[in-house]
Amino acid sequence: MQAEKIKNLGESSIAWDNFIEKTCLFESIESLGTRAEETSKLNCLIKKYKSKAEYYLNSL
Repeated sequence: MQAEKIKNLGESSIAWDNFIEKTCLFESIESLGTRAEETSKLNCLIKKYKSKAEYYLNSL
């Protein structure tokens, strides 16, 4: 049962990573072409990946 749960979490990780990348790209659109663009995207990535890590830790 635990092995199946880990396998399912692993498979969902790729889709989740794609979602995070696209979400953060969209969120940084307002600052497109400015110095704040990269900062905005990086802050979003940090927030989303921390959320993902917390979810995985709580799921195991």
